[in-house]
Amino acid sequence: MWKGIAVLVGILLAPSVLAEPALVGEWHSDRERTMNFNDQNTKLAERTSAFVRSTMGRLTLTITSGTIHSKLPDFSTNVAGVERHMVGFDETHSYRTLAVTARTLVVEAVAPITGNLDVTVYNFESPDVMWVYTGGIGVQLPYSHLREYFVRVP
Repeated sequence: MWKGIAVLVGILLAPSVLAEPALVGEWHSDRERTMNFNDQNTKLAERTSAFVRSTMGRLTLTITSGTIHSKLPDFSTNVAGVERHMVGFDETHSYRTLAVTARTLVVEAVAPITGNLDVTVYNFESPDVMWVYTGGIGVQLPYSHLREYFVRVP
């Protein structure tokens, strides 16, 4: 009987606990998680993988109830054997929530750098870990299905 009650309580409480992921907060790109997934699940050339690795772990997202502030500092990296300076960005744009499930949140916002209106699906593995697809970000990686993981900054 107690087991049945415990299961029922769990079922009743689960929707309220997982009702909506909390996007608001500060998030930092997690290079280790990102590259662990990408190395195991994508087929990138070694040079491309090295470049992607060098770019991950730098982006910070600060999200309020109506804006997304994206900050990527300038950095240097090796591209095809040549040291290159990469120009970052620091932009804030409003967003609109389009859909929410227990583990995803879909928003429409202006994308940094391009200024294009874009839809992003934030996939939550836990309240403090989320990921987005980054494939399609350029002509070199149009269908790569790369993920970039973010961890919530306490």
